[in-house]
Amino acid sequence: MAEIDDFDAIAKVINQYIEGAAKGDIKLLSPIFHEKARLFGEGPPKGKRYDLDRQAYFKDQAEAPLNPDGKYRARLVSVQQLGPSAIAIVGEDGCWGPQNVSFVDIFSMSKIGGQWKIVNKTYTWTGGGE
Repeated sequence: MAEIDDFDAIAKVINQYIEGAAKGDIKLLSPIFHEKARLFGEGPPKGKRYDLDRQAYFKDQAEAPLNPDGKYRARLVSVQQLGPSAIAIVGEDGCWGPQNVSFVDIFSMSKIGGQWKIVNKTYTWTGGGE
C-alpha cells in the first residue's frame, strides 16, 4: 500500500494523465511522462500492436483525444507502491465517441528527483471500436 503522501502525489499524476488524454493536451501530459517513457498495447483493431516512444504517443494523443464528445470516463482503480516505484491501474470507458472503446491502463511509475513520473504505460483493450 502506498504511503499517504505518495498516494496523493501518484493520484495527482494520474488525474493529470486523465485530463490530458481526454483533451489530447500535450502540455498536460509532457511533464508527467519520463523523457524515455514508452507505450505498449494491442488494439483496436484486434491484432494491431502498439510500441511507441513518448513523442509518437503524444502525437497520437494530440490527433485523437479520448473525449471528443464528452462520453469519456476514467478512474484510478489501484496503486501499489514499493519505495520509489509504483504501479497505478486506471479504467477508461467511452473513448472516441460513438466507438465507445474501453481500456485498462497499467502505469509503471518511478519517483525521480522527488517527483512521480510515468515511465511506461501498458494497456489492455477491453472492447468497442471493432
